[in-house]
Amino acid sequence: SLVGSEMCIRDRMEAAMKCPFCGEDTTKVIDSRPSDDNTAIRRRRMCEVCNRRFTTYEKIEVFPDTRLFFSVR
Repeated sequence: SLVGSEMCIRDRMEAAMKCPFCGEDTTKVIDSRPSDDNTAIRRRRMCEVCNRRFTTYEKIEVFPDTRLFFSVR
């Protein structure tokens, strides 16, 4: 289950997803599962305005760690 900041991030992602047909941002997830190759999350969504359905794939992007660590002796 999602808690705290994870829930806020998911809420923002849901609100930002626009329908590719009518452009409205009131969509909801009706099904969610791993993709066939298990490298992404496949989400089936429905627009609450035009009632059309579409699929999105969410993939994690991993960036190299750019933090620098200094040691003082």
